[in-house]
Amino acid sequence: MRTRFILPIALCALLGTAAAAPVAADPVHYTDTAAIQVQPMRTVQIAIDRTFTLHERAKILRAVNEWNTVLNGQVRLEISANDYDAANRPQVHAWTVARIDSRNPMVGTAAMKRTLALTFGTTTATVFVVVDRIGSRDLAGIMMHEFGHALGAGHNSGGALMNPYYTGDKQACIDKGAVVAVSASQHLVLDGLNWCGADAGTADTRTDDPAAKAHSIKTHTRR
Repeated sequence: MRTRFILPIALCALLGTAAAAPVAADPVHYTDTAAIQVQPMRTVQIAIDRTFTLHERAKILRAVNEWNTVLNGQVRLEISANDYDAANRPQVHAWTVARIDSRNPMVGTAAMKRTLALTFGTTTATVFVVVDRIGSRDLAGIMMHEFGHALGAGHNSGGALMNPYYTGDKQACIDKGAVVAVSASQHLVLDGLNWCGADAGTADTRTDDPAAKAHSIKTHTRR
């Protein structure tokens, strides 16, 4: 079993109607499956918005590293050496991670007021992070969720990582339910992938055309 130690980085969180305690820095265990050689291996270049802070970039990088552990060489995510610049379009990268705030019209409506991040597209994907709604919760967990969307997984209300509501403990690592969904979407060999923890929520609720719909993750109101 592979162990990944998660180091807490301050100033990362999500706003909600009730404040949530930070996720504890416990070790996260992944399976250690032998890699299956895939030729050619697909590489996904990710451009990061230049306005992210170093702390935020570290969280995004951790999400990339976690997904690379899971994908195990069948697909590889790589951070581009060229930052994303909203004023300098078009971008040529497969994925873009953009930094917005709650004043942006995409997330300014009543229906979107609790949205923390949202993803448009799959093969060519843009992830928008609503930075002023991130408080003490873990941006890495949110990015693992959004990268799951970019890899083709839909929301799974009975699952962990791909649950539509952020609760911290559920988004602490990439569970088998998320991996099964991505494996089916990307036509990967499931037996050559890794995942964390016990099996959880293998059902997936994808839309007929995921590239045409925005997926978002929201804060969860505990009652």
